[in-house]
Amino acid sequence: KVSSNLGLIQANETILHGQLGLHGQVGMKGLIPYSDLTKLLSTILFFITDNHNKNDHLSKTHEIKHKDFNGTGKEKSVEFYFASDASAIIEHTNQVMFLEDDDIAAVVDGCLSIHRAKRSVGDLASRTVHTLQMELQQIMKGNFKAFMQKEIFEQPESIVNTLRGRINFEDGTVMLGGLRDHIKEIKRCRRLLLIGCGTSYHAAVATRQALEELTDLPVMVELASDFLDRSTPVFRDDVCFFISQSGETADSLMALRYCKNRGALTVGITNTVGSSISRETDCGIHINAGPEIGVASTKAYTSQFVSLIMFGLMMSEDRISMQKRRKDIIAGLQFLPDLIKEVLSLDEKIEQLAKEMFQHKSLLVMGRGYHYATCLEGALSEATHKLEEQHLIFCLGSIQPNEN
Repeated sequence: KVSSNLGLIQANETILHGQLGLHGQVGMKGLIPYSDLTKLLSTILFFITDNHNKNDHLSKTHEIKHKDFNGTGKEKSVEFYFASDASAIIEHTNQVMFLEDDDIAAVVDGCLSIHRAKRSVGDLASRTVHTLQMELQQIMKGNFKAFMQKEIFEQPESIVNTLRGRINFEDGTVMLGGLRDHIKEIKRCRRLLLIGCGTSYHAAVATRQALEELTDLPVMVELASDFLDRSTPVFRDDVCFFISQSGETADSLMALRYCKNRGALTVGITNTVGSSISRETDCGIHINAGPEIGVASTKAYTSQFVSLIMFGLMMSEDRISMQKRRKDIIAGLQFLPDLIKEVLSLDEKIEQLAKEMFQHKSLLVMGRGYHYATCLEGALSEATHKLEEQHLIFCLGSIQPNEN
């Protein structure tokens, strides 16, 4: 038999295995009636094996049988993998289906059925099977001591991948395909809102000054959690950018839905195809940085930075007063991978410096202007890595005082 595999992904969720009838037992959680499922589906992915076929009253959305994988005429066995992230199943299959909120996946006699606990206007009638472009080697550590170290040294390549096919260094044109159909609407907007958490927030801080210069629009940078707590006013002529490596950041997702309900145009900047933010936004940019396993972000941060700068270049393409500035930035982007390689060649000197600072109880990182965001990200990464190694350290990124 030829085996066909399919992975079902519910990002950022918990997986429970068990039996479910009309009042079935799920894991060790006890009996759960169907009326309570809708309260749980937003936080839990159920792997359901229904032996009694008592779920017929649920609304069936999609069904996959053996014949759907039988294009060659050979008899095939179908295996289904349930996971919270695509990297967990890439060793077994590159065919995945993403589950939506309120989806119930039932596997019976090798047949997968997806049901809806409740329906609403605009629900898709089926689920698409996606082919992942990820390779197993991308999520392996290789010869490096840690994933974070590997991802630091992958930055020259990740920057090239972010730029590839989007910027023409000969004629100075920039085209982001995901924004092409909405660029006129974005140019007519009242203001730009950049919303993110942690490293993604720092990427927004790092590019705010350049975006204001290139777009001639007010740029507001918001921490997603604070944005929601303040019930920030959002208008229909606003454009809201949601920046997230995974595309599943909970606060950013809630902020996205908050802005969509108020009629704003939403733009996603993510590193994960098929993520919630990439699916729910009106348009977006995929940063193409490759899988990032390390806790402290590295290559995703630099690719987010470059993606936002390319957006600013695209917005300023018809501004005569910005042409010299655009040429300087584009020339800088062309040589950026080589400059990163020069920095990485100092690995041994940087390691020696790190060993000297390793035992200190606190670290103050100072800078101003374009360097302020680097200070914030450096302090966050240092604190994250130290906590990971069980050594507590106080890190603070601060604006450097004026010399005058």
